[in-house]
Amino acid sequence: MKKVDWLIAAFFVTIGLVCLTVSAMYYQGDTFISRIAYFKRTTCIGIVVLGFVIYLIYRIIRLKKHKRNR
Repeated sequence: MKKVDWLIAAFFVTIGLVCLTVSAMYYQGDTFISRIAYFKRTTCIGIVVLGFVIYLIYRIIRLKKHKRNR
């Protein structure tokens, strides 16, 4: 794997850990955390969507470079 592939993999692992942490904090039952439950859900979904968009851009750029080399 190239360095960029490792960076993308690390980014997705980080996204997963953030989502797991947010989910774990949600189930603690603290009143402060229960107030921001909506914020946490949208943040997690937003991070996942952002990661997916970055991955798609990377794949498109890589595909264009591959076609140019042929």
